[in-house]
Amino acid sequence: MSPQRRRTLQLPLPPAKPRTVFRRKHQPPRWRQFLNGLLFLALGSGLLLGLLQLPGRLNATLVISEAIRDLIQGLSGLMFGGLKLLALVLLVLAAVLALLLLVGGVVRLFRALWPRSRSPRSRPS
Repeated sequence: MSPQRRRTLQLPLPPAKPRTVFRRKHQPPRWRQFLNGLLFLALGSGLLLGLLQLPGRLNATLVISEAIRDLIQGLSGLMFGGLKLLALVLLVLAAVLALLLLVGGVVRLFRALWPRSRSPRSRPS
């Protein structure tokens, strides 16, 4: 670098006004907070009353037992499908191995029956 031109590290100057990202958000008015509180209380009470009426309309043990039965059937079906897929993969691998063995055997037979050249090859060691 030439002595006339020097590079110095300069930190950026702080902005004149604070960025909007870091400003505090204004709280909503009190009447809006009060209405939101009443709305949440009404929704929570209604949902709780609906849930309390649910056991009289359906048999909970029947629902649970059917859910467990469906889960077991689904898992057994998943395992059976996985076993079928594994068997298919093994069959494909066996077929590919058989084809590779056939091609290798044909190549070796072809090399054994092909007449060799009279000049000996120099093999690298």
